Amino acid sequence: EEEDEEMIALTQEECQSSAQQLLQLSQKYELSTLLSGPYDNSPCRLVLTAGAGGTEACDWVNMLYRMYSRHATYMDYTVRVVDESA
Repeated sequence: EEEDEEMIALTQEECQSSAQQLLQLSQKYELSTLLSGPYDNSPCRLVLTAGAGGTEACDWVNMLYRMYSRHATYMDYTVRVVDESA
């Protein structure tokens, strides 16, 4: 019975290791599939507009800008503000 328990433990470890490897490979495949289009190496332009809503709308746009620019910096993208109005 001890041999059976050891075999079960080894099999469980192998299954967990294989599942982890499969998960990592599937994530790499998903990313490569998502970034394989003809325009994926092209720059992106993002327009954030507050619209109607006064100070709260402006604050919301400022929060969005901060979020997007931080994420872009984290991803080693270049951020350039073309036009900004108060």
